[in-house]
Formats: sequence, structure tokens, C-alpha cells
Amino acid sequence: MKDKENWVNMYVYKHAHFGNCTLNREESAHSSLKHSLGTSSGKLKTVTLKVKKWQKISSAKEQKAIKNIINLGSPCDSTLLTNLTIAPKHISTIFSPEADGNCGYRVIAMEVYQDQEEWSKVKDKMLETFLKHQNNYYHGRMEHGNMPASNNPLIRSLQDKHSPLPQQHWFGTIDHPQLVANTFSRAVAVYWNSPIETGDCLFVPFATLPEKVEPIIIILDVNHFLLAKCKNTRNFCWPKINPFHKRIIQKHGLEDYSLMY
Repeated sequence: MKDKENWVNMYVYKHAHFGNCTLNREESAHSSLKHSLGTSSGKLKTVTLKVKKWQKISSAKEQKAIKNIINLGSPCDSTLLTNLTIAPKHISTIFSPEADGNCGYRVIAMEVYQDQEEWSKVKDKMLETFLKHQNNYYHGRMEHGNMPASNNPLIRSLQDKHSPLPQQHWFGTIDHPQLVANTFSRAVAVYWNSPIETGDCLFVPFATLPEKVEPIIIILDVNHFLLAKCKNTRNFCWPKINPFHKRIIQKHGLEDYSLMY
């Protein structure tokens, strides 16, 4: 009932006189409007200025919200990432996916399929790769790779197709990038936009030659993953190799493709 009353009042205030411009009608509308707005008594001009100010504040908030919506899933300004170890001049574009907890999978989907909405397909492919090599490459390493599927947190994170995604199933910074590298035969460079020393790291496929020399570049900005493109990767200094890489390829007698970087 209160909502209906407010709606009627707003309409009356917008068309305060309904064509009736008698003095009593004007004064009544003026008084009612001030009462509704919670303003002190005063000239109609004072009330009008206050309303306009409120409209300006409201408009600014709306524009900010609209800007956030426009930027969602769009390229963003690399100069805003002030704590990267990559100089902004080396970055051509940065893509910001939808922030629903699946952003890590979304940036991979954008790179591989040119569509962030294919994030669930990325999860399926990663899970397939993990299960295929669970008892060799990943045994005892990736999130307890020898655990039953029902208890394995990595498997459970890849099986979870919810949006929003609960935090415990978010894309990680060690095991998930390595799975992406092995699944899509692409090296993955992970950078952190952080003011402190972080774990920038390069993940290279274990058993296949990378299809492209340039790695998939992802940036962790607080809790949100971004996808980046470099202007020129020739002679580019990539992050250190995943510390588990050498041990795993030596154990299984694999060729070391990390030497490419």
C-alpha cells in the first residue's frame, strides 16, 4: 500500500497542478512536496534546487553503475594495473570477464574459444585431462591427486558449474594454470597485480609442444582474473617456470618444453 501511495505522490508532484493553477492548489502541492522530501519550510526555489541536487547525485551513481556494466566483459585500461611486473607499454589489450567466481575459467574460454560463455566447456576439458593423468603426472601433487574423486578438491572445483561460483571452487594460481597448459597445449603466464612480491609464474605443457610460442597471459587483480595480450613477445622476459615442472618431466622422462622460454 505504501508503494502505491509513493507512486501516486510522485506522479502528483511531477504534474503537481493537473492544469489547475489556482493559488490554493499551488500552495498545497508546494507544502506537500516539501513534507515528502523532508525539507524545511521555504521558497519553492529552495526545494527545487534540492531536488535537482539529489537528481544530480542519483544520476552520478547511475552513470557509475552503467560504466561498470559497460566495462563488464570488455577491454580495460592497462594503466590502471599499477603493480604489474609487465610495463603497460608492453600490453596491447586487457579483457575483463564477468565476475561470477568463474572469471579464471572465463578468461581461458575467451582465449581458446573467443567466447567467455564457454567457461563450462573449459572446465569439462580440464577435468578430462586431470582424470586421464591423475595417476601419473598429477599423482600426489595436484591437490592430493591420488584422492578419490568424491574428496578431491580439484575435481570438485571442476565439476561445479554454478554461477555465482563458491569461493572454494575458484580458479587457482598453481594447479589450474598447469591443467590449462596441459589441456590446451599452451603455456600459461600468471601475473599478480599486487604491491608486494608475488608468485608470477609460467606453466608449460608437460607432454606436448606448445601450439603457440606466446603463452596465455592471465592477471590476478585482487580476486579477479583478467586476460592480457602483449604487443610484442619477441625477446620478452617471461616469469619463472612452475617449480614442480622440472621434477615431473624428469620423473616421467618427458621432453622439457620450458627451454623455449
